Order: sequence, then C-alpha cells, then structure tokens
Amino acid sequence: MNFLSSIFKLNDIRGIYPTELNEEVAYRIGRSLVKLLNCKNIAVGRDIRLSSKSLFDGLTKGIIESGCNVINLGLISTDALYYVMGNSSYDCGVMITASHNPPQFNGFKIVKKGGIMLYEDNGLKDLEDLVLNMDLNEKSSTLGQIISLDIKQEFINYLLSFINKEGIKSLYFGIDTSNGMAGLFIRDLLNQLPVRFEIINENLDGSFPNHLPDSFKKESWEQISNLIKNKKLDFGVVFDGDADRISFFDEKGEYIDSSVIAILIINNLLKNNSQKAIIIDSVLSPLIEEKIKQLKGVPIRTKIGHSFMKNSMRENDALFGAEHSGHYYYKKHFYCDSGMITLLMMIQILSKNDKPLSLLKKEINPHVMISEINYLKTEDYKEKLKLIEDYYQSTCLIEHFDGLIITGKGFRIHIHPANTGPFIRINLEAENNKILEEKNNELNNLFSRFNFQLAQ
Repeated sequence: MNFLSSIFKLNDIRGIYPTELNEEVAYRIGRSLVKLLNCKNIAVGRDIRLSSKSLFDGLTKGIIESGCNVINLGLISTDALYYVMGNSSYDCGVMITASHNPPQFNGFKIVKKGGIMLYEDNGLKDLEDLVLNMDLNEKSSTLGQIISLDIKQEFINYLLSFINKEGIKSLYFGIDTSNGMAGLFIRDLLNQLPVRFEIINENLDGSFPNHLPDSFKKESWEQISNLIKNKKLDFGVVFDGDADRISFFDEKGEYIDSSVIAILIINNLLKNNSQKAIIIDSVLSPLIEEKIKQLKGVPIRTKIGHSFMKNSMRENDALFGAEHSGHYYYKKHFYCDSGMITLLMMIQILSKNDKPLSLLKKEINPHVMISEINYLKTEDYKEKLKLIEDYYQSTCLIEHFDGLIITGKGFRIHIHPANTGPFIRINLEAENNKILEEKNNELNNLFSRFNFQLAQ
C-alpha cells in the first residue's frame, strides 16, 4: 500500500479515481480518521464529481465500522463544511472534493472542530501513517449510524449575515458556477437581494462539460467575458468546483487581479477595525501592503496554500486574508475561505460606489500583470533557478520568501515551485506594458535557455 503516499499532499488528500484514490482507500481513511482523532461524530459533505458518491460510501463504511456516527451533509460546497465545523461540536468534518482539478481527480479536505484544517504538519502525516499501517481486522463491537442533515437554508442565512442588505443597489451581474457546488446555493442566496443576475453553467455536472472547474484558468474566463459584454453587465464572477474560490471580471469582461479585489474588501473592513492583522500571500502586489498600512492595518505575508493561510489567520487573529488565486479568508468565517461570502462583500462594496469596476481597478492598481506562467519542473530545477537568480543579482533586489522574489526598476517577478504539482509558477507585475513585455520576453528566453518547457 506504499503507493498511497502519493495522494497525501501538503494541504489535503488528492488523486486520480480509481487508480490512486478509490473506495478501498476511502474505507481505510475512514477507519484511520476515527482512530487518529478518537471521533464520535464526523460530518461528511461531497461535491458533484462523478466519483464522489462512491468515495462517500467507502469512507462512511470505514467510519461507521469504527463505531463512529456519520452526519451526512449530502451535496454541499466546501465553505458550507467550514460553517458546519465552526458552529457544531462534531469531532471532524470531511469534504469529498478535488476542488478545481479536472474531473478524473477527487480527494478529501479534512477539518477538525472549529474549522481547523488537517494538513501535513498538523495531523495529515499521522493519518497517512495510520492508513498505511493500521490493522483493519480490529473493528468496533458496535456500528455507528448515518444521520442525514440538510443545512442549505441555514447556510444561506449565515452567508447573508456578512452584509447589510439595506443599501444594496440593483446591480446586474453574471455568474459562472462552473457546473460546481456554487450552483446549489447561488440562486436562492441572491434572490434574497434586490439585484439582477444571469447564471451560466448552473446545473451540477461532475463531468464539467463546459470548462474545467478552475476559476483561475484563462480557459474558464471566455464564457463569462462574453456574457458580460453581450448582456452589458456591471461585472461577472467565476466560481471553482467546490466554491471556495472566485474570480472577478469588470464591465468590459476583463479579469480583475485578486490584489484589487482584496484592497476593496480591506478598505471596507478596516474602516472600523484599525490595527487588525491582514494575511496576504507572497504573490499579491506589493501595493496591497502599502494600502493596509495606510488604513492602519498590520500586513502579514505567509506562504501560498490554504493550510498556511488559515494557520496564519488563526495565529494572528486576522480580520481578513487573500491569496492571488482567488481565495479570500474571513475571521468571522472561522478564519476560512469562501467564494460566496466574497461575492456578497463585493455586491455591498459596489453598491456604495458609483464608479465602474474597470475604473476602480485603475485607481487601486495601475500596474499591468501576467497572473501566472507555468513551466514544468526539471530534476535539476533548483540549480537552474539559482542561475536565474544570479542573472538578476547585480541589478535587482533579491528576496527569498516562498520562492524567489525579484524586484527591479518598474517590475516585480515572483518565481514559485508549486507544492502540489510539477510546476514552476511565475507571476510578473510591471508599471507599464512596455516593461511587462520586455521582462516577459526576458524570462521566456531565460527559461528556454535552461531547458524548461511551458506547461500546457
């Protein structure tokens, strides 16, 4: 069973179904989870992926055979599981999802009471050891029960508590739920507000027929961009498959960098909450730190990844957190991320502002950006990245924080070896298009010289 180690990632469990992750593996995880955390009740939700129900059956079989009850939440979004774990006394919660990955993937996000994540250095490695080594012949003398719980309306009411419905304008916007879990809640949620909206890819479909459920991929942006332009909408959003992250688009159908969205939300939250910590990942624009300081907040940078973000949020009792990929974290949401809360926050913010989102974007961050370029890792990628660092050493400020940060005259480059895939990720920000194009070409030439291949 040593092959199982490949599915235990830094932040969660994830693999291809059924070759890497299947019902037998799910059963072992269920048995091991009860033993690791001494659970009496485990809440389990799942996304719409074609393998999620089968994995639910395997996981819950292992749980109840260990004498633990299963609280069956059915089809939900990941942020709904965080809500349940923050508001209940259940020992553990499991979300069956592979988030934004292609349809053949699935996985488990595991949460302890209070919304505290299980990750590599906080229990996930111990769970892996149990899955690999525990004696499955040791079963409980009594079986647990499966108890169904419908939280839909309760969760919608909770989401609405993040905003003041008074003063919401009749904005007209578009939503692409990517055939994922936001489609379960979004219409009923927004019908509580005096807004107009168009929804595409709303039906739940685990084959994701229209585009990958990745809100951060350019291939997922075309449909919402066309909808915005055709319907003359005020803005638009794309959710990922499990609805914990979200991307925004202005009235021209153009992508809005997460730094801009974060600054808008921070400006709104810090008005009456000065001296509060704000957690940001290392890729977001340096302009965001300046803005936080102007508002008398405390900017704290952390590593990319939801386990690092949530841990830092909790350690610093942070008011808010943001990642460049479209994850937004809220103290009130048990220091966890939510795409739907972020949409509601932006509806409230834009209702108070008469300027279009494209103009707000230019005022907040006039820089131009390339959000992400992916190269495939090579065996000797560390040595090659050192050579790239040496290339910039004499003319730029070099910083090592969650990768390599290169700051020069009018530009900033972030190079980050991904934790969860075979990629080298590059983010580039510049003062104008001329510098952006020049540095992009320079980077392309450097990476080609060292035999890195662009990822498809």
